Amino acid sequence: MNKKDINIAIFGLGTVGSSLVKLITKEKKRISNSLNLNLNLVSISSRKLPQSLVKYKKIFTKKNKLYEDKNVDVVIELIGGIDVAYEFVSNALINKKHVITANKELIATKGSVLMNLAKKNKCKLFFEASVAGAIPILKSIYSFLKGNDFKRIVGILNGTSNYILTDIFRNKTSFKESLSKAQKLGYAEADPAFDIEGTDVAHKLVILSSMITQTFPKLSSFEILGIKSILNIDLQVSYKFGYSIKLLGIIEKSDDHIFHYVGPQLITDSHIISNTNGVMNGILVDSYPSGQSYFYGHGAGGLHTSSAILSDLLNLQNEDLSNRFSAKLQKKIRLLRDYIPLKIYIRVEVNNSKGILSKVTEKFSLLNLSVEKVDQHLFNDSKKAFLLFILVNSNKTSIKKIKLKFKTSKLFHNLEIFPIVDIKNV
Repeated sequence: MNKKDINIAIFGLGTVGSSLVKLITKEKKRISNSLNLNLNLVSISSRKLPQSLVKYKKIFTKKNKLYEDKNVDVVIELIGGIDVAYEFVSNALINKKHVITANKELIATKGSVLMNLAKKNKCKLFFEASVAGAIPILKSIYSFLKGNDFKRIVGILNGTSNYILTDIFRNKTSFKESLSKAQKLGYAEADPAFDIEGTDVAHKLVILSSMITQTFPKLSSFEILGIKSILNIDLQVSYKFGYSIKLLGIIEKSDDHIFHYVGPQLITDSHIISNTNGVMNGILVDSYPSGQSYFYGHGAGGLHTSSAILSDLLNLQNEDLSNRFSAKLQKKIRLLRDYIPLKIYIRVEVNNSKGILSKVTEKFSLLNLSVEKVDQHLFNDSKKAFLLFILVNSNKTSIKKIKLKFKTSKLFHNLEIFPIVDIKNV
C-alpha cells in the first residue's frame, strides 16, 4: 500500500513550535510504519532560527507566506496574538491549505470568520491545542460525546493561576510572592495579565462553548473575574469551612439559557477539581446520557501542546469541524453574563468595634440571606478585622444589594464576594 504524504509548514518557532519540529522528526518513522503516513517538514519560519533547531536550517525561512508554497498541504500557526496570525491563517485558507493552530485568542475572537473561510474553500481548520494543551477535551466533546446533551462544563483551564493559588495556600505566601515565583519558574509571563485576570480562561471557554452551541459566542456574554483580589486568609478560611478556591471557567445550560462565568469559586475540598493543583488543568463535563467525565492533565508546555497538534495532523484525513458550525446561535439558546449561585463566600474588612459582627449579620438578615458559617480574624493592630462568611439563599438582587449597602457604609471596607459552585463528585 502506498503511503500518503503530508507536507507541513510551521509558522512560529517558540517553545511550542520548536518542540513540534523535534516531535515530528522523532515520531516520523513510527507514524509511517503504524499509520502509513509520511509527515514531511517542508518549511519552518520565524524571525530567527532557534539555536536548538540549527540542523533544520535548510528548510528555515524568514518569510511568513508559507501558504503560497504549492508543495505545502497544511500550515501550522504558532506565533500567537491576533493581527499577524489572522492574516496568515485567513490567507492560508483562501489558498486552500489546511490549518492547525494552538492560538486560543485567535480562535476565540475570529473563529466564526475562519470557520466560514474553511468551509468556503473546502479546507480544514483544527485547534485542539488551543484548550488545555495535551488534554483531548475538544475532540472528546465533538466526537466521543457526540449526541450527548451538555448540561455543564467546569474547568481549571489556566495552569499559571492554579499554581499561584496552590502556592499561596500551601506556603502561606502573598499573591505578589507567588506570582514572582511562578515567573521565575517559567509558569507565568513577564506580563501575566491574561492569566491572572481570567482572560486566558475566557478565550478557552469561548472555544469550549462553541463545541456545544455550534457557534462562537462573544466575550461580552461572559462574566470575567481574576484572582488578584484573593488573599491568603481567603484560602485558609475556605479550607477551614471545607472548601478550596479555584479559578474556574463555567458553562452552564439551563432550559434555553447558557451561562458563562470566569472567576474564583469555592468548591468542596473533597471534589476532584479541588485536588487538581499546581500547573495542572482539569475539566469536568456533565452531559446526558454519559453523566460526568473528568479530564485531567498538562494544560500547557511545549511538548504537551505539541502532542495535541500532532493529533490534529493525524486526524486531518478523517474529520472536519467546519460542518459543525453555524453563523447564528441556536435560536432557543440565549447567552447570559450572570452566573448566580445559591451560596456565596464573603470577606469584608471592618473597624473592630463592639457588636460589629451582629451589625453585619443583621444586614444579611434584612436581605433574607442566612449565615451558614462565619469566621473572624483581627489585624495585628486589633483596630481592624476580617469577617468571613458563607451565606445561603443568594440571588442576583441580594448580591447587588449587599454591594450597595457595604459600599455606602463607613463601617465596612474592601468587600469581596466569591460564588460557591455546587457540583457532585465524579
